[in-house]
Amino acid sequence: MKIQLRILATLVAVNSFGMLYGDQVPSNQAVAKVPADTPYAVVSRDANSEVWEKTSYEVGPDREIIPHKHRVIALASGMHYKDTNGNWVKSKELIEAFPGGAIARQGPYQVIFANNLNSAGAVDLQAPDGKRLRSNILGLGYYDRSSGKAVLIAQIQDSEGKLITPTQVLYENAVQGVNADVRYTYKKGSFEQDVILREQPPAPESYGLNSATS
Repeated sequence: MKIQLRILATLVAVNSFGMLYGDQVPSNQAVAKVPADTPYAVVSRDANSEVWEKTSYEVGPDREIIPHKHRVIALASGMHYKDTNGNWVKSKELIEAFPGGAIARQGPYQVIFANNLNSAGAVDLQAPDGKRLRSNILGLGYYDRSSGKAVLIAQIQDSEGKLITPTQVLYENAVQGVNADVRYTYKKGSFEQDVILREQPPAPESYGLNSATS
């Protein structure tokens, strides 16, 4: 009699196991279809960064769909600037010609280049905070630190600018007395002015200065 009871209990357990974990799932427990991951997209921007976000999905313990957010932050100096509507847009390293000179206006700071370098305020820069910085070159000089003497060796002269690349303006033969060019380079995160000497300038001794300390 005891053996028969044990066999019956075993059959019931096996039958219950088969109903719970068998191939047939009750219709009210059907697995929901998992959506595909969304592609990464920009969700926010500021002057020097942007946030990319996507969503992935998985089935939870109660067979519900659980979303997961994934974020990547990209950083770069001068990445964006505000347009006339106050929206952040991607900066472009680009200088454009216009009748009076050239202008870089699609970045965090804007620069206007005069057609002639030999003019007051030939380079007109507006900083991201709205401050306006106007400058022009007067010439080239030597300074002797031992004596404190300074001598102007070349003065700026008329020189017409030209675009040599989308990011560079060159003023050729820009000073009188020394063969030299002036080049400006516009980048999202920097602004450069280079004086390029095309010949050796006169020695400091010709102006009464010491080459070792000038």
